[in-house]
Amino acid sequence: MNWPNVYTFGTAIGQNHRWFAWRPVRLWYGKWVWLRVVMRARIAKKDHLDGPDWQFWTYDAAKEDWG
Repeated sequence: MNWPNVYTFGTAIGQNHRWFAWRPVRLWYGKWVWLRVVMRARIAKKDHLDGPDWQFWTYDAAKEDWG
């Protein structure tokens, strides 16, 4: 799996890491989860694109949850 590099307009900053989703979060493929461990990574807009700089978190199921 090529996660978290699933965004063509952004790139991951730093390492992805385990995080406890104490509030509802939407996984990168659309499913909502909460009160469980997820993987998260910080994504930043690529510099060569127009517009303001921005960043956001992206989430994925933790490895032990992969079927």
